[in-house]
Amino acid sequence: MQLNSNVFKGARSARMIWTAVGFFLVGALFVGLGVYFLIAPSDPENQNLVVDFALIGLGGIAVVASVLLMIKAVKNIKNAKPLSEEEVKANEERLSADAPAVENVKDVKLFFHFGGKMNQSYFVDDKQGNRVYECNLTKFNLIGASTYDFVDKSTGYVKTLKIGKTVTSESSGGLPFIGDTMTSRFKIDGVMCWDYLRERGLEIKHLLEGRTVIRYELAKLGKTIAKIVPANVKDPFNEENVNFLRMGKGCYRLEIFDAKLDDVVMAAFIVAHTYMVE
Repeated sequence: MQLNSNVFKGARSARMIWTAVGFFLVGALFVGLGVYFLIAPSDPENQNLVVDFALIGLGGIAVVASVLLMIKAVKNIKNAKPLSEEEVKANEERLSADAPAVENVKDVKLFFHFGGKMNQSYFVDDKQGNRVYECNLTKFNLIGASTYDFVDKSTGYVKTLKIGKTVTSESSGGLPFIGDTMTSRFKIDGVMCWDYLRERGLEIKHLLEGRTVIRYELAKLGKTIAKIVPANVKDPFNEENVNFLRMGKGCYRLEIFDAKLDDVVMAAFIVAHTYMVE
């Protein structure tokens, strides 16, 4: 199952194409009927110009809507295509031009949890309780994007990002946390969060573990590079003690196999910030 993925975008786009085709056929039928009634010979007393033009107008709107929907579907299909390794490397070079070089973190477990101002700041600690990363809310805007500082404590590098509000949250089938697909959209510096990950070659998946617990996986170019597992606040590193009720509230154990810390933290931030499961 996917949290929000290229696969889902492709499936949704296919449905959009069929919907667009349906709109176009209905619109064309209405326009055709309107034109026919308008030009067909008849007793002028029985001709209703209002109905004729209404049919043409409604049909025209349906045709225009079908074209716009088709354009959006084609755009989604294009965006659903995974990036190649060469494209990802080119994006990484472009995106990290002003950032210090950071090596991948391997075989490390960290604790990602929320707190701070209005419970909108997030912190990452190691097993010894040392703070290794912070996502601090620096400016809250009731309308529009809020500002966060993302701070890598090991390098001292700080990047400031504008984080938008969650736009939608939906599930297709089943209960909210067992549906085939869950999506939630907000922008990171003006880029939709899933596209923000995609241009880095990243994708978040979610899977049921046992009967109740969902764990998330971060994949890069199809390979799992980290896990984001709901954690018990009192004992986050206990493998057997997962607090199901904390899901979606920003408390996760990060299991990093081979990934950049910044990528894993951003993935956890997206999962927590979108309030996917409450």
